[in-house]
Amino acid sequence: MGNCIRKTYVEFLYHGLLLDGNSIREVESRDILRLEVPKKAYAFSFFDLVSLVVEVDGKKVEMVSERISVSSLHYYGGKLYTITEAMSMFPDQSVLIENMIGLGASKIVSCRHTGRLGAFMKSNIFIEEVAG
Repeated sequence: MGNCIRKTYVEFLYHGLLLDGNSIREVESRDILRLEVPKKAYAFSFFDLVSLVVEVDGKKVEMVSERISVSSLHYYGGKLYTITEAMSMFPDQSVLIENMIGLGASKIVSCRHTGRLGAFMKSNIFIEEVAG
């Protein structure tokens, strides 16, 4: 039997034309000040995976855990609105905003690059985009 190995990853979220996308990469730490957020990403979260290599029928097999220690969703850039502000600024999106409220949104976020509105939950974190 081998040793357990725990690694930390970051998952970036992207808005697509038809489908949304994501990318995942291994990171050394969860320090957001050291994290390079891809230009088109609007949010990210961290998680860990634990792996173990075991021998089964004479072959080495890697077993990988489910995601553990999943962080809050971090919205990067864009603009954060109160529910009242969002209803006033985006009257044509009122049904969408009401649906987000129904899901438990505490605020509404307008994502960077696309301007698409998203439900900002109490557990989410908003980070101002760093210019440069």
